[in-house]
Amino acid sequence: MMNNKIHSAMTSTPDNDSAATCTMTGERSLTQVKPLLKLPEGVTITAVGILHDDTEVTPKKYNRVFNVIKALGRASDWLLGDTLDLADRTWGNQITGSKYAEASKSTRLSISTLRQIVSVCHRIPIEQRHPNLSFAHHLEALYKTANESEREAALVRAETERLSVRAFRKDLLERRAAAKAETDASADAGTQH
Repeated sequence: MMNNKIHSAMTSTPDNDSAATCTMTGERSLTQVKPLLKLPEGVTITAVGILHDDTEVTPKKYNRVFNVIKALGRASDWLLGDTLDLADRTWGNQITGSKYAEASKSTRLSISTLRQIVSVCHRIPIEQRHPNLSFAHHLEALYKTANESEREAALVRAETERLSVRAFRKDLLERRAAAKAETDASADAGTQH
């Protein structure tokens, strides 16, 4: 049976086409997560391209299709990771080994890379993800912060300051080094008394 929160998020549609926004106060709910595939009438995405009926393609219709395609590209790691995580949680080791091998073959990603993607998806729930940041931002935050609140603060900072992944990684490493230096200095001061 489908989780009620997830079901309501999947069936709700926002009043506008803007992405869910990130706020520093409170946790986003699943209903604030924007549905990804809201295509204009007469447009269909297939495995090999886009089909459209013979109606006029307006600039608004084109922009909506383009934004969906762009969002799909940004969401691909999340989609893959959540799908494999669902298999892990549902069937455990019964079939997930073959699912990872199958996913590795079809995506040309190593099984270790797939497991890392799943780990990020599993450890950062959908309501804690920032749609304006890449999957790589979330991966960096997950592995370079000490806890969930530090991770959230780091992601908000990356989003607010519009940090590239490289700049974000540097920022996280510098903050970690500064915190370690401060801890070491406090420990040294304590042993000298």
